Amino acid sequence: MENKKLIKTMRKAAKNSTLTPKNNSDTKMPISTDEPIIQHEDPDFIEGVDSFTSSGEDQNDWPDQSDLSESAYYSVHYKELKITSPAFEHNQSIPSKYTCDGKNLSPPLEIENIPDEAKCLALIVDDPDAPIATWVHWLVWNIPLTHHIKENVIHGVEGVNDFEKRNYGGPCPPSGTHRYFFKVYALDELLNLGPTTRKTDLEKAMSGHIIGFGELIGTYKKNK
Repeated sequence: MENKKLIKTMRKAAKNSTLTPKNNSDTKMPISTDEPIIQHEDPDFIEGVDSFTSSGEDQNDWPDQSDLSESAYYSVHYKELKITSPAFEHNQSIPSKYTCDGKNLSPPLEIENIPDEAKCLALIVDDPDAPIATWVHWLVWNIPLTHHIKENVIHGVEGVNDFEKRNYGGPCPPSGTHRYFFKVYALDELLNLGPTTRKTDLEKAMSGHIIGFGELIGTYKKNK
């Protein structure tokens, strides 16, 4: 059972992590669960573990714990950023002015604990509760270092969201209450990306350059 738990943990890490921050913090960061882009010192090992654990083999035939690469445990470490907003609390409802029911303004964000070595920030806002797949609402990178992202102000370079626009698209769930993740990344270098950049492109470009990460979750249910 111990080996089984360990392998499942490794598989979960491989599925939930696409990027490799650089420091040795004890905190781990889930980046994306859509199409994982494994950045690892031993990618064949991770791929092998995932194939093995999905094959239905008996747990007694699973690899010995000593076969696990030590580096696999440290591929998603980072410094934790504290993300808050004066507009709404964590896991609380987002005011309608920041949604399709209102003015569709981007909300203000407060960022603390930015690493001294950071060169810029990046921001991804998405909705994992969308019916088909995670829906991307906003992409911004090369944000100058700041502790305050102001309401309805573009601080960096915007990419293409799933509304096919290069701007903020507020919450607009078709039904029920959805969660919206405001994910902020501290990077150790500026990114050279074009205007057609999408979420997967941004994640690939950030890979290996993330030194801090934090997120704020808001919820919203569309007015009828």
